[in-house]
Amino acid sequence: MPSVNTYKNIVGINSIGLLLLVATNIFIERNSQAPSPQPLARIGSLVGQVELLQRDSDQWETPEVGRFLKAGDTIRTGSYSESVLHLLGKSSVVIRANTEFVIGKELVQRYLFELGVGNITAAINRSSGRKYEFMSRGSDTIASLNEGKISVSTDGKGTVVVDNLDGKVKIRTGSKSMMLKKGRRSIVHANRHPEQDIPIPTSVALKVNWPPARLSSTKTTISGETSAGALIRVNGVLVRADQDGYFSLETPLREGKNRLIIHATDPSGNSITKSSDNIE
Repeated sequence: MPSVNTYKNIVGINSIGLLLLVATNIFIERNSQAPSPQPLARIGSLVGQVELLQRDSDQWETPEVGRFLKAGDTIRTGSYSESVLHLLGKSSVVIRANTEFVIGKELVQRYLFELGVGNITAAINRSSGRKYEFMSRGSDTIASLNEGKISVSTDGKGTVVVDNLDGKVKIRTGSKSMMLKKGRRSIVHANRHPEQDIPIPTSVALKVNWPPARLSSTKTTISGETSAGALIRVNGVLVRADQDGYFSLETPLREGKNRLIIHATDPSGNSITKSSDNIE
């Protein structure tokens, strides 16, 4: 017959085994959970209508200054609106009006972000030690830099305009790549390779096909030509110029005299305003 001490030893061993099993299960459970993504950006400022769509949500919300953003979060700006994001490594991105920008992901030695539509200006500090890449929705074009300042615009349909404001910028489209020098612009049209770079324009041209002075309708169509990707605003109605700089939009007319004012802003921030004669 086993002694009392034998029973005590058996109970003790079983207790230790049970504790080890519980601890092991807890360890496995904790480590089996997918780690939450780390913040890659923080909202530095908000002007006008700015909305946030978190990656796991289908509801847009109004964010606050200081809010941390993770991979997959989307910032959207409205008319006359702007937001500044502070990125890791003392870098920043200015999100211009009527723009949709997706916080990308952290990869090996690089960060990848996506511009859905609109215009951004990114100032990259070399202290991060990583490359920053900006892709555009509807295109396989990626603009990248380790240090400097870059402006990227897209219509979301394949046309991408890249301005190198400072530093060395690499543009890659498919298997083709090129280095864009400071002060130069490259335009990439849908399903095409980058065009020969040109100096960044210091002004924007605008040609408008005005409607006749007399109309028997409550609306009219305005069309014209300007810089590719330019944002056009006519009496509050917005449209973005296509890859060839062409635009067309319909605007309402009120009864009596109407004066149409058209404002165009190109990807470099240059702007021009023109107005029509009275239309009745």
